[in-house]
Amino acid sequence: GRAMLCVPMGGGKSLSALIVADESEARTVVILCPVSVIGVWRREFARHAPGMFTVICPDGSVSDKVEQARRLIDLAEARGERIVLVLNYEAAWRSPLATMLTGRTWDLLILEESHRIKSAWGKASKFATDLARCCRQRLALTGTPAPHSPLDLFAQARAVDPSVFGWSFVSFRNRYAVTHPEFKNKVTRWINQGELQEKFRGLAYECDLAGVLDVPEATDQTVTVQLGAKARKLYGQLEAEMWAQLDRGEISVGNALTRLLRLQQITSGWLPADDGPVNEIDDAKRKALADLLEDIPADVPVVVFARFVRDLDAIAQVAEASGRAYGEISGRRKDLTPQAEMPAGIGLMGVQIQAGGVGIDLTAAGVAIYHSVGTSLGDYLQSRARLHRPGQKRHVTFLHLIAEETVDETVMAALERKQEVVDVVLRGRAPPAAS
Repeated sequence: GRAMLCVPMGGGKSLSALIVADESEARTVVILCPVSVIGVWRREFARHAPGMFTVICPDGSVSDKVEQARRLIDLAEARGERIVLVLNYEAAWRSPLATMLTGRTWDLLILEESHRIKSAWGKASKFATDLARCCRQRLALTGTPAPHSPLDLFAQARAVDPSVFGWSFVSFRNRYAVTHPEFKNKVTRWINQGELQEKFRGLAYECDLAGVLDVPEATDQTVTVQLGAKARKLYGQLEAEMWAQLDRGEISVGNALTRLLRLQQITSGWLPADDGPVNEIDDAKRKALADLLEDIPADVPVVVFARFVRDLDAIAQVAEASGRAYGEISGRRKDLTPQAEMPAGIGLMGVQIQAGGVGIDLTAAGVAIYHSVGTSLGDYLQSRARLHRPGQKRHVTFLHLIAEETVDETVMAALERKQEVVDVVLRGRAPPAAS
């Protein structure tokens, strides 16, 4: 009932956790995760266990989350349904949500990307430990259990099973590290590492995807993003005008492309004013990108595709803040080797999707994030082929930042169906979701 599952991105941690929830006959499950993957859990349960659980993903302020969670949990329990409550780490520890969570007993706690609680004195980490006491079973999921040092293991183990390393971080640190006499956070030498690994393996199941024969060559994942109030209002006004013109038969293919471009600019968080300047109206995708990068090891090169040059400016800012060396392929610069390959030393390559086509080799990266996509099916397929091609030695993960209830969903559905985007938009509806 207490374990960690350490599997790289794309290895099926979510499905494994879902199977644990089902076969342990858990009726109440609480999942703590980064905000960027809340929507993923909703889709995973709908995909792999339709109708088996009622998945509750409250949104809004902390107070709003409490009200929604209580109401939906009461309703589900009255119906005799099994419950999954999904919350992000940074909201869960705040009052009154924390009080609600620790005020009842849960059958199963799932800590997604558990390295997010590696700081022993962090508020999210301390709360995860408190909540674990209220949970009969505990499962942590991560691909990077020790992203910075072996000391990262303590807080995760404390939440899952404190009998492994105990309750005291100071005692744990003294057992496995020699630190500077004055600066205790500076490790001068590691000790007893064999013992540490043996204890950790008693708690954790580890898997290298290279050793799994039936792992698919590529994994696609949608990361749902919620626009802020200002962007949502502007988007709604422009969308309503577009659909009205469609209904009246007043819109041409050229006009449809222009309106679609404006809608996509809003979902990216910015919009040009009539007089030329660019107005930033939202930072939801920029925050989602930063959140995703926290869960990708710093030594794993990442490619971020985007439609607009303005998107690349935001991507460059996120790269700098994350400490990743930034490179770019766009109409204004091409940071490539003479062989048109991704240079060594670049941690994040921003690629304008129209410029990242034929002849460019990005197989040095195993993760691609789509900040935004264009309307060309050919450009989209070519961008994927820059990573997922002969010469690629790793499993490739494609992550798509999709603004909820926007044209992002329509465009992505069309691309997945290999349909021309403009044809779909002119019909005024998204194609059916792929089975």
